[in-house]
Amino acid sequence: MDIGTVIGVVVVGYLLGSISFARLVGQRLMPGEDLSTTNMHVPGGATVTYTGVSATSIGSRMGPKWGMVVGILDILKAFVPVLILQLVWPGESYYLVVAIAVLVGHNYPIYYRFKGGRGQASIYGGFLAIDPIGVLVTTPVGMLVGLAIRQMLIGYVGGQLLMILWFALFGTGAEAVYAVVVNVLFIYATIPEIKGFWAKRQAGEIEEIRTWEQFKTSHPAMGSERYGDDDTAADATQ
Repeated sequence: MDIGTVIGVVVVGYLLGSISFARLVGQRLMPGEDLSTTNMHVPGGATVTYTGVSATSIGSRMGPKWGMVVGILDILKAFVPVLILQLVWPGESYYLVVAIAVLVGHNYPIYYRFKGGRGQASIYGGFLAIDPIGVLVTTPVGMLVGLAIRQMLIGYVGGQLLMILWFALFGTGAEAVYAVVVNVLFIYATIPEIKGFWAKRQAGEIEEIRTWEQFKTSHPAMGSERYGDDDTAADATQ
């Protein structure tokens, strides 16, 4: 790879990733609200403080419809540049470089004092462009593993963790390294939430997930639909 092209790809990818669709949608729907902290409800009625601004926080505040809108936009901001670079430079690894750069921009956006999201949607956007079959295989398997061991957190991140194994078996060495890098970046960004979730779980405030129906509605981004009333969703904005 040409070093000048790599630098250009990194800069463009980072600036694209720094676009916060969560903030753009949030400012439109909730003008004047502080989006920097969201208290999200988890199974059992406990709350975990989420300090990111992302599809997850918008979904928790406004319900799954708007969370999905933001999530799709975050997927596309990774999917589109990765796909373009695959077509422009086939056989080169520029597409992996831009995928990582978009994730870094999403998590640490220069436009918003480096306070962004956690990057799951952007990870899946890159993964989808690189290997859509891999997404279709690892995502449901990860969910089933989470359900089998009754752990919501594993169910929601299992697919992206399995991406490492998928690329190790069916991808290139560069793709396997990419999978490790993006997962490390995701875990590092999510440390505050992992600590909060684990503390609540150790205290017995978080319920185990026992059925598929519970799993489908357990994610905090489900907002009011998770509880069937608007009052609980409104609490997430406090």
